[in-house]
Amino acid sequence: MKYYHLSTAIILFLVLSLSITANGQDIQWGISAGAFGEDFIEDLAYDMEGNVLVAGSFSDNVVWGDSTFNSGGFVSKLSPDGLVQWTHVWGGSSDGGLAVCADSDGNVYVAGSFSGSNFSYAGFTFSRWGGGTFVMKISPWGEVQFVKDMGRWWPSDIKAMPNGGYLLAGRTRFDVTIDDSTYAVRGRSGLYDMFMVKGNAQGTVDWVRNPGSTTDEEITSIDVHETGIYVGGFYTGASLDFGEYTHMRGDESRPGVIFKYSLAGDFEWLKEVHQNMATATVHGIAVSRQGDLYVSGWFRDGNLRVESGFFLSKHDANGSLQLLRKYYSNYERRHWMAISAGDDAAYLTMPVGILHGGDPLPIPNGNYPYRAFMLKFNEVLHPQYALLASGGDSNSDYGNALEVQHNRVLWGGRFNSDTLSLGDLQFLDNSGNRSYDFFIVSSEDTTKNKCPDYSTLAYGETPSIVCQGDQFQLSVNASAYAHTIQWYRNDSPVASTQANTITVSSEGTYRARINNGTSCSFDMPDVRIETGPSPSDSADIIIKPSPTALVSVPDPMCTENAYVISAEEKVGYQYTWNIPGSLTEEGHDGPQAQVLWTEPSQKTGTLLLVDGESGCQSEQSFVFQVGLLPNSELNDIQFVCLGDTATLRAKYEPDWWYTWQGEGLVQSMEEEAHWVSFSTDSIPLLLHIQDTASGCENTDTLLISAREAVAEVLSFSEDTVALCSGEVLSVEAIYDPNWRYQWQTSLSIRGDSNLVEIWNASQEGSILKLIVSEIYSGCTDERIYTIKESVIPEVWLDQTEDSLVLTSTTVFNTIRWFVDSTELSEFAGLTRIQPEGIGDFYAMVYSAEGCAAQTEVISIDEPLSLFGQTKKMRVFPNPATSRITIETEQTPESIVVLSLTGQVMTSSQGKRTLDLRGMAPGVYLLQVQFEDHIHYQRISKK
Repeated sequence: MKYYHLSTAIILFLVLSLSITANGQDIQWGISAGAFGEDFIEDLAYDMEGNVLVAGSFSDNVVWGDSTFNSGGFVSKLSPDGLVQWTHVWGGSSDGGLAVCADSDGNVYVAGSFSGSNFSYAGFTFSRWGGGTFVMKISPWGEVQFVKDMGRWWPSDIKAMPNGGYLLAGRTRFDVTIDDSTYAVRGRSGLYDMFMVKGNAQGTVDWVRNPGSTTDEEITSIDVHETGIYVGGFYTGASLDFGEYTHMRGDESRPGVIFKYSLAGDFEWLKEVHQNMATATVHGIAVSRQGDLYVSGWFRDGNLRVESGFFLSKHDANGSLQLLRKYYSNYERRHWMAISAGDDAAYLTMPVGILHGGDPLPIPNGNYPYRAFMLKFNEVLHPQYALLASGGDSNSDYGNALEVQHNRVLWGGRFNSDTLSLGDLQFLDNSGNRSYDFFIVSSEDTTKNKCPDYSTLAYGETPSIVCQGDQFQLSVNASAYAHTIQWYRNDSPVASTQANTITVSSEGTYRARINNGTSCSFDMPDVRIETGPSPSDSADIIIKPSPTALVSVPDPMCTENAYVISAEEKVGYQYTWNIPGSLTEEGHDGPQAQVLWTEPSQKTGTLLLVDGESGCQSEQSFVFQVGLLPNSELNDIQFVCLGDTATLRAKYEPDWWYTWQGEGLVQSMEEEAHWVSFSTDSIPLLLHIQDTASGCENTDTLLISAREAVAEVLSFSEDTVALCSGEVLSVEAIYDPNWRYQWQTSLSIRGDSNLVEIWNASQEGSILKLIVSEIYSGCTDERIYTIKESVIPEVWLDQTEDSLVLTSTTVFNTIRWFVDSTELSEFAGLTRIQPEGIGDFYAMVYSAEGCAAQTEVISIDEPLSLFGQTKKMRVFPNPATSRITIETEQTPESIVVLSLTGQVMTSSQGKRTLDLRGMAPGVYLLQVQFEDHIHYQRISKK
């Protein structure tokens, strides 16, 4: 090991001779080590007392401190002056110390790897095929407290936790078993998941988090702050699964990511880091004591050699991007990058080759092969200084480890140049075969803050004259170092103005302050805005008054009515109305606008005014309410049933007031009115509705038309009607063209409307129901008739010596006699007649229900003896008393005098004398009933 401690004189010389690459850096000491093989450091850290912790790997015969070590992974503690205090070495040439940290008590945690199947160190032994990972805890005095088997994966970083213990993070492509728990990798073999373990100070695991997907993703860097755990890395798939949250990737093929967990391991947020970068990978993350988050990594926009490089960004506590710096360079894109946060500053180390443009850096260009650089950036990411460790030959040198504690900067890396120079400080390569040795440099940062050159900042172009009420913008041209821009008006901050542009509409003195609240705060010149008509000579912008006009809007305005909206008329003004939704376009180019609405709603109209003299224009908005014109939704004609009390019900709204008027109105209550129909004439009824909420009102005129329906059969005088057996009865109801007829019966029926035919009635009676409805009002009437079958009498006609005799087995009501179809009315009602002439004789017999039966026809060719019984009966009239006396051989049972129409005029029982008083003069038929026959004889009263 070579140890270099510089005196004050050498430091002053170094500062002067390295004015570009080491300006303001007091290099305290430097160390290098190495042997014939490859020697690396992977990580550097401070403990709370300023001691230095180193983790890496040795080759054989490496002199370190006062000892010589064989190959293996190692962890070592150095004093603040760079003197080795203790060292632990394990394994062989394929094993290493990967990351190191110290807790607040000075305990050291180192993440190491071993390649064999068995691991044994300091009394701790475990086996794992194919090697694995462990965490070793060491006391401040170098005593091993525990060695914890962590399974088989690749840690990239370790940090001490504020509440004790450690946090280990990296990547895995195998299932990881820790204690009794196994954590499965999501993708196929060879694809990595992220992996993170929280262990406590006693050596047990508190929790494990393994975000991932079925493609490649890994954690490259972590940092722990009192506010939480901050993680950096990248992923290549479409999503990233955190268990309780799944993040979906945007359009970037490979976005870098930063995300945060609470100290208890609860996921809080994730941000992709790819703004203005096609692809990006985060390789470093650091949190300052103030809580500022610094992120570094590499990016690629296009061509790998000239459109790629490294970036540095600054984020707030929620991960939102504040600043981004991009540097195009063909640097080595491996994990050889480290970042650390100081007080309001970020420190970055990596190998850098040829620069291809982008933001300037305080380093020489054309560095190829790669050279080791350490860069400092202030809180607005402006480069402050750079340390360059240069070999000066064709071999590459790398800076890959960095830690900052207050103003102390610890920097290390690896080199295979013959000689690595840092000013007058030189490190020699002990291998002699281009294998890597490592170096560590401790320095004190004494630089003063250097702010960006703001001379190129200027306000954007603004108008010299604007109109009052118009908005215009003040802007500051873009600057990569403009972290924030705070605008002021009359020396007072304007709220919510952190952008480079502010919208202005009022007079005042405006100014932009760049990076307000930082050490690089800068005030832009004042911009003076004054209102006319007499501005001062110092005014930068003059505001001219904008035209105004009072707008009058009718109130209320209701749908379906036309209204006029008017504005105050002024000379030289031009008026342009914009009233969306209006159906009327007339008058929209002058001081008046006619409007008509179909839908109720709140409307916003605008009036554009142009002052012809100044050219200024203004747009006035006015808001008004269009109410719904009340509509009862009643039909124009209301049909009701004659004689009924009809209920009319309008549409109901709780804010409507109803007023009913009209003849026949008996009662009304809000939307409901009761009306009595007393005439079939159409009667007008008025309904006035006022909307108390909008003020809109409307009057509906309704015609009330009373209608009726009558169910009645014209030919039926009674409700019970006889229907003769075998006959068809025509039934006709009262007809009205606005009526609809419905017949319901068990009879046989045909026909529709008001005229039908029925038959097949029963003797007990069949029901015929007639329902009549009026088509407009729906009024109905119905009537039920009983149709009974009436039996037709059975009759026979016989001829005796001098008479025609009619007999029947059924009761009948009326008998009518005919000869040659001419009725013989004188024989009506007689069952026995003595016709005088010749011809075809028959009788018609009628039942009480009117059913008729006709006898057979008897033809008489010569007259029958009308007086066949006259020898046995004589009639003796008595003119004085109007009596007649009958003389017969047999005693008559009854004597009846009939009119020629068959009406009984007078009769006697068991007597031979009849009194004809009261009978009008005329011809009558005398019927004498004997025991065995009936005798007829005409008599004439004069």
